[in-house]
Amino acid sequence: MSGSGESSDYLARTGARLFADGTATCVRSAGRDVVFAEIAPEALREVISRAMENAVPYYRRNVAASGVTMEPLRVEEAALQVVLNTLFTYNLWRQNYPDRKDQPLVVGPAELAHVQSQDACLTYCQGTYGAEYARYAAALVGMTEEEFERYEAGRNAFWDR
Repeated sequence: MSGSGESSDYLARTGARLFADGTATCVRSAGRDVVFAEIAPEALREVISRAMENAVPYYRRNVAASGVTMEPLRVEEAALQVVLNTLFTYNLWRQNYPDRKDQPLVVGPAELAHVQSQDACLTYCQGTYGAEYARYAAALVGMTEEEFERYEAGRNAFWDR
C-alpha cells in the first residue's frame, strides 16, 4: 500500500493481467506479453508492486513540475511500461549471466532516470497521445519540450545510422 492510502494494485488498475505459463510468469499489458522466467506469479506481483511504489511518485512529480495535465491513470500506465522493461532486463540477466544471478529485481531512481526508461516513456506516449506525444513524454521524464526535442533528435540520429 502506498502512504497516500490508495490501492497499490497497479496491475488491476492499468488493466494488466498476470498469469502463469509453465515455469514462467507473463504480464499482458498494452497489447504485449512480457515473460519472466523462473518467477512465480505472486512473487512477480510483489516485485512489480514495490517497483511501482517508486515509479509512480517519480513520474507524478515530474508531470506536476512540468505543468502538463496528464490523467493519473496514464502516468501509472507509463510507469508500468518502464517497470516491466527494467524488470524483464534484470530477470534476463539473472537467467543468462552467472555473475548477475543475484541481480536485484528493483526499480529505483537510477533506473527511472535511465535512457531506456526515457525510451519506454516515449514509446508509451507515441501510442497513447499520437501527434501530441512529445509534450507528455517530456513531462514524464522531467525535461522541457526543448530538452526532449534534443534528446529525441539524438536518439533518432543514433537509430537511423
